[in-house]
Amino acid sequence: MKRLNDKKVKTSLGKRFNKNSLHRLLRNKRYIGYYIYKNTETPDGMPRIIDDELFERVQYILDRNKKAPARTRGREEYLLTTKLFRGYCREMMTGYGGTSKTGTMYRYYACNKAKKQKCKKKIVRKQHIEDRMILGCRKLLTEKNIEHIAASMATACEADYDSAAVKR
Repeated sequence: MKRLNDKKVKTSLGKRFNKNSLHRLLRNKRYIGYYIYKNTETPDGMPRIIDDELFERVQYILDRNKKAPARTRGREEYLLTTKLFRGYCREMMTGYGGTSKTGTMYRYYACNKAKKQKCKKKIVRKQHIEDRMILGCRKLLTEKNIEHIAASMATACEADYDSAAVKR
């Protein structure tokens, strides 16, 4: 991504590359000759740029790296790892656990700076923050909002299934 941006290569929309645009580029089946139009994929519908073996190797690596490393370390699932950012220092927060001298398990989220003692904000209990997020999501998912989301998805799918709007 940095190399593409240093060389002033732009995305199809004329913007700088970011992790999402690079990911879309690496997942694009058009490079192996698929013509894609309105959810229909036609093999050999266009000239291929790379061979299947290289494309499949890239897909394997992307799939292998899909889960955040911090999420696979613990047995406990941390729902908000890679999705939660501390407002104070703008760092990503990651789920962690620890055991006290008495054997009590503690689970919490901490920003990357807090682990290095560079952020003065405290860690957040896992259960507390996850419960608040779930409650907030439930409040947002009213019948009206669900209908609006479904209608927006249907419209986006009809326009272009492979677009960023559909993925969002």
